[in-house]
Amino acid sequence: MIKKIFIAVLLANLLFPTGFISATNFSSPNFIVKDPVIKIGGVFATSTSFQLWSSLGQEAIGISTTTDFGLRGGFLYFVGAPQAPSGLSATAASQTQINLSWTDNSTDETGFKIERSLTSGSGFSQIATTSADAVSYSNTSLSAATTYYYRIRAYNADGNSNYSGEANATTQSATVTAPIGGGGGGGGPPPAQTMMIFKGMAYPLSDVTLLKDAKIATITKAGPDAKFEIQLSGLTAGTYSFGIWAEDYQGIRSVTQSFTITITQGVTTIISGIFLPPTITADKTEVKRGDVLNILGQTAPAAQITLAINSEQELVKKTISDSSGIWLYKFDTYEIDYGDHSAQGRSAFLDNISPSSQLVFFKVGQKSVLAAPSRKCPIKGDFNSDCAVNLVDFSIAAYWYKRTLTPVLLQIEKEQSDGDGKIDLIDFSIMAYYWTG
Repeated sequence: MIKKIFIAVLLANLLFPTGFISATNFSSPNFIVKDPVIKIGGVFATSTSFQLWSSLGQEAIGISTTTDFGLRGGFLYFVGAPQAPSGLSATAASQTQINLSWTDNSTDETGFKIERSLTSGSGFSQIATTSADAVSYSNTSLSAATTYYYRIRAYNADGNSNYSGEANATTQSATVTAPIGGGGGGGGPPPAQTMMIFKGMAYPLSDVTLLKDAKIATITKAGPDAKFEIQLSGLTAGTYSFGIWAEDYQGIRSVTQSFTITITQGVTTIISGIFLPPTITADKTEVKRGDVLNILGQTAPAAQITLAINSEQELVKKTISDSSGIWLYKFDTYEIDYGDHSAQGRSAFLDNISPSSQLVFFKVGQKSVLAAPSRKCPIKGDFNSDCAVNLVDFSIAAYWYKRTLTPVLLQIEKEQSDGDGKIDLIDFSIMAYYWTG
């Protein structure tokens, strides 16, 4: 009887060779499957004559910790998440593109998840995924002169790998274009112009102001799509400080975006990808806890606004601007406790992310107090930033008349007056010109 069983098993092995069974990719010519294994859901064993003579294995997820755990047939095996990639590097390719590369250390990943942030160590969000075996990625539509931080991880059906190390790169700040030569008889081509061109997004039909060395160089109007372009010619070679800000439909001024640029004689320097931060205000200076606080402002059309409500624990809220760039978020003040708080926002449009807006402050208390209506701020002379030029500003200037200015006053004088670093009669003349009372 024992001999008959042995002969039957031998015949079974000849009739049903182990090539029908898949355990893993064993390449040895002497490999023998003594206990057939098959992964459930696999793509093997499609023969109509396939037979399984012994135990069945299946992929297990997790860990069985119960004391009553028992295996009644077959076995479990664990695949697990892939190995983490390494050697992540980031290289700026242009004003709007950064190229990433890394080393793929796994053989079973489905792909890679790419995350980006504007700060190191926090604020990361996923921006893309790649296919398996990818070792590079190009991130486009970025802002000029902006530092971006990246990290990646591999993933498959069993989960995510650990993160790679961080890598960062700063997009180029300017494109220098060779001048286009002209023809002409006898005298040779005319000298090329030395120009600056600024391109970006503000708010639909807003006034965009360009400052050169803290003085207004020109004011232009953005289009209905919020895009603007400013050309500044007649410059000489040298290093300049430029600033750009815009006023929204309520007359609220944006944060100034600053650039320090070295200009070469006879070339045109282009700064593109500018994305001014959104304006922000609130309809109440104090709000009764449980009432709605309307936080609003203006940015580019169809942009996503991310609001950070600063409390004991920061709250993050999101909304979308309309076709005029106007956005509104109705904040339920039951979410925060009594006391003083602030809110700050930034915009995202396609892959372009703006800097953060100014802070707007409010108090949660026992009553609601409406904020004063917004009004158009004077261009100069507003030393205390209340959108008015009056005796308060005059008093501030009078106190610092012919005194050494503190760093804070130096910045105020630079933005609100002639920027010569001192308070003298010229500053009072500027106040008189922009006087609002």
